[in-house]
Amino acid sequence: MADEWMEASEQGNVLKLQALFKSGTQDRNSAKVANCVVAAAYANRGDAVVAYLEWGVNPNTADKFNRRLLHSCCRQGLAGATAACLEKKADVTACDFDRGTPMGLALKASKDLPTVRELLRVGVEIPPGPGTDLPGLATVMHEVRMEIAAKGLRALAGSSVDPKELSEAEEQVWASMKEHMRLIKMKEDCQAARVLVDLEQKAAEEQKAALEAQRLESKIKDQLTETKVSLQAAETAVFKSRKDLDKIKADLEEQKQADEKMREDLDQKKRELREISGEANALEKARLDAEQYAKDVLAEQARLVKEVEDQKVRNADLEIQLQTAREELQGWMADKERAAKLSAKAHRLMSQA
Repeated sequence: MADEWMEASEQGNVLKLQALFKSGTQDRNSAKVANCVVAAAYANRGDAVVAYLEWGVNPNTADKFNRRLLHSCCRQGLAGATAACLEKKADVTACDFDRGTPMGLALKASKDLPTVRELLRVGVEIPPGPGTDLPGLATVMHEVRMEIAAKGLRALAGSSVDPKELSEAEEQVWASMKEHMRLIKMKEDCQAARVLVDLEQKAAEEQKAALEAQRLESKIKDQLTETKVSLQAAETAVFKSRKDLDKIKADLEEQKQADEKMREDLDQKKRELREISGEANALEKARLDAEQYAKDVLAEQARLVKEVEDQKVRNADLEIQLQTAREELQGWMADKERAAKLSAKAHRLMSQA
């Protein structure tokens, strides 16, 4: 059923919509009805929008996208639907989802200005900005003003003015005019009196100012004389100061030259000091190298002494071993000699046998 509402709205099927209105399936203030009527406006189905409004839908309703019904009709240039919304007292001051106003949207959409005409008829003004130069807009505005004026005149067609009331009004007018003239004269007299008092006050103030100016002029002359004397004294002091300044400049120049010479001497001394420092560093390095060499020699000497002592100990051991070997050799030689003697004796005995 819900699809039937949207389909009939977008197709502009007024008969189907009227049947749906009578079916009671939707409330005229429901969100579904709001979506459908705005969809009908965007589908350029002005008759369907009018049908919804006649059914009792609020002209200030908006769909789920916050698109208002009146603004949607103005956006699409639906003059008839716009007129129906305005007749139902739609809010012409509200803004749409994009902050667009009914008149602003109508100026963009209505090339033949029918929607603009409907808005002008209810008193909506043309906003400044784009769209105010549309061809024919001035003519439409003039025609609407003429329509409104003619409508007001038609309302007076059956009216009349009572001569007696007119006469009484004229008498009241004349009395008011006399009182008005009296008040005007009194106003002018009061203004003249104020001007006179102001002039007298200004004259007195100017007289006082003139006397004050004379007093100030005399005082300024005295001050000027004193200033001239002071200026002469100042010029003398300036001349003396200038001479002193020239002398100071000359002394300063001499001092600068002396400083320059001293700076050159200082640079020379620095160079000599750097050279001496270089030699001293070389000598210090040579001394440190010599000390290191002496330490190395002493270490080597100590090592050699230790080796000599060790060798002496080894030599003593060898001497003892050599003595023992001699003694053993001597014993062996003695044994050999005895053996030789015994062998000879044995040979002799054998030969005697």
